[in-house]
Amino acid sequence: MVYNTPVSKIPEKLGTFNNLMLLIFNNCSLTYFPTIGDLEKLWCLDLSNNRLSHLDEIPGVQFLYLQDNLFNYIPMTKKGDKLQFLIMGDNPLKTIAPILVYKNLEGIYFQNTMLTSIPPGIDKLQKLLEIDLSNNKLSHLPTNILNLPHLKHVNISHNLLSPNNIESIRKEFKKSHPTLELDI
Repeated sequence: MVYNTPVSKIPEKLGTFNNLMLLIFNNCSLTYFPTIGDLEKLWCLDLSNNRLSHLDEIPGVQFLYLQDNLFNYIPMTKKGDKLQFLIMGDNPLKTIAPILVYKNLEGIYFQNTMLTSIPPGIDKLQKLLEIDLSNNKLSHLPTNILNLPHLKHVNISHNLLSPNNIESIRKEFKKSHPTLELDI
């Protein structure tokens, strides 16, 4: 674990430490990260608060923390069925459509990413418990988001939703998910 350190380069040798289970380089000055695709035991990768815009070969992790970087795309992991939590807020993302391959996601966090739309197939992510899409440029939500049976918390505050749209969303969620915590 490396926190709050002006590390700017990580040796390529990192990808050979096969017993690593947790890898954290948070709030460093990274602009490049070596290939670590062979780290089969890695379950958590946290590269938050850096200046990364590209990653090659991410192993099949359960937790992927990439918030506050420069990603304009969602990096792919080797074993997508393992990923449960994807945290990518504060990145200039163009789209989040690639999340649809991660069928076991339980939490997605894309706050402050300039998103203008949610992929229409969002209901394929049947295990989602929590969605944070706050501080974006969303003007509507696909209605099939209501088909996510396990949702516990949805944050869509500070978007471009009209008052009528907000009221409609509130009513529909109240019908379909009466115990849902909705921030709007």
